[in-house]
Amino acid sequence: MLNKRRFLTSALILSFALSSFALDRLSLIPPDHPVYIRVSNIPEFITRLKKSPLGQLWADPQFQDFAGYPDEQNWMNLLYADESEAYKQITLDQFKMLNGELIVGVNPDTMDVSIIAAISPEDYARSQEQDEKLKAMQEDPFEIIHDEFQGVKLTRHIRNGGTEEEDSSWQAHLADTMLIGSSREWLERSIIQLKKEAPGTPSGSPTLNLKLNIARIIEKAAENMEDKSPTQPGAPDKKALVAALGLTGVEDCLVTLRLDEDKMVSDSTLNIIDLTKGLFALMDMQPSSLPTVTFIPEDISSIEVGRIDLLGLWREVPNIIAAISPGGRMQFDMIAGMIQQQAQVDLGQDLLSNLGTQYISFSSADPATTQQVGVVGIELKDSYAFQTALETALAAPALQPQVATLLKAELFLEHTIYTVQNQQPGSEPIAFSIAANRFFYGPPNVIRRVIRTQSSVDTAHTSFESSPLVRGLRRHTPPGAFGFRAIDWKQQMESILKQLTQPAVLAAFKKGFIEGSDGSMELPDLGKLPPAEHLASFFNTTYQYSEKTGNGLHQRVTTQY
Repeated sequence: MLNKRRFLTSALILSFALSSFALDRLSLIPPDHPVYIRVSNIPEFITRLKKSPLGQLWADPQFQDFAGYPDEQNWMNLLYADESEAYKQITLDQFKMLNGELIVGVNPDTMDVSIIAAISPEDYARSQEQDEKLKAMQEDPFEIIHDEFQGVKLTRHIRNGGTEEEDSSWQAHLADTMLIGSSREWLERSIIQLKKEAPGTPSGSPTLNLKLNIARIIEKAAENMEDKSPTQPGAPDKKALVAALGLTGVEDCLVTLRLDEDKMVSDSTLNIIDLTKGLFALMDMQPSSLPTVTFIPEDISSIEVGRIDLLGLWREVPNIIAAISPGGRMQFDMIAGMIQQQAQVDLGQDLLSNLGTQYISFSSADPATTQQVGVVGIELKDSYAFQTALETALAAPALQPQVATLLKAELFLEHTIYTVQNQQPGSEPIAFSIAANRFFYGPPNVIRRVIRTQSSVDTAHTSFESSPLVRGLRRHTPPGAFGFRAIDWKQQMESILKQLTQPAVLAAFKKGFIEGSDGSMELPDLGKLPPAEHLASFFNTTYQYSEKTGNGLHQRVTTQY
């Protein structure tokens, strides 16, 4: 049933949904297929998806007019651009036979695919008949032969038989379960297991399980680097580079996406042996807290609290550079020394060591433009020492020409605001300042608002605590989380559309999606794009948190309907 590799690509697209832990069929996955995607119940997933905000938006007449009323045929044209209409129709019919659980396993080394799917005996028999039709349609038809194992019919598809390019797959059906794979031995073991115990029907909300072998992905990437850049005198050691980046301890990633009646919940777990090396040094995984402050307005559209250890990363940078280039460490030390001499401060000791690790960011309407804009504030261990070091560096004679060209300084309520000059035309102005024992970075208008509010005599003013976004964030965040955020998509929609309709984004979409079809799909007419207010009406709020676990990191994202 279906070309197995094309089936993988199509299944990943068509089953971007959800799964539950019915382990019977999952136990059938070949041991050498550590990557898999599993949907617990395809029909129920489709039903829930249609009720979700995305499903309702897709069915909306205004959005359909913008999208060009795409149908099943458009998707088949995209996935099977080189095939005949008859081939596409048969393939579509075979997809529609998948009326329950679906599991697709992959061996990342050989790209062999195993398929385990719930399908009725009648549909399986019909799929066999359609495979015969597909065979007759192809210029280079595959061979179909039959065999038997313990009373179960085995079917083998062979392409390029008798040549070096020979490729084959086996399939069988037992206990309402279809099995497709490259190994007859695996098929036989699965038949024995299914004869001992029939698989149950997954219950509960439809979910999707995805397991990725991150360790093998990183290993393959390193091998590709070796192939493209053979080892030469002075060339970096790829294994040493991967170790320096802290990636040798990454094992696998497990994702579960569940679609409830009123929300979508995604849980991701990244298994990591060592969280102290390389890029992971950037992460401080101590529990964070949402501070009670005066400078956050009540009308926020997003809020985030997290931790970032810039000093820890700074200390790891020399090791990473040394792995990239054996002589890089010496060059890095020379450059760091030159900067220290010109700025008259030690970047690590005088600046980064006075930075805390917890930051807070929020978005709200700019009073001058009503557009949603954001600001980030990083806590300071010693705000006086940090400000003194920053002012010393900006006043250093050796840097004065660059500083005068790049920055404009202004005094506002006894705080200095530095605004970046000569930015790209059309870009939002960016500034930074020190206030409320934090280093703030964002639009000048928002920073002035922060300074004005935190300088208020009414220090008990904490109106943001009454925001539904903040109240919901406190309910959804466990005590041990080191990072968490909340987004109100209704308020953010206008800013999102502005980003998605930028020329560079549209060009990338056209290149990667439209040009992959047979020419029957075109870029939607942006003139028909529904207004932000209409699109926002379909969405609500997303809450997210991250925490350290015994074997790595866990993240949960809850999107409310």
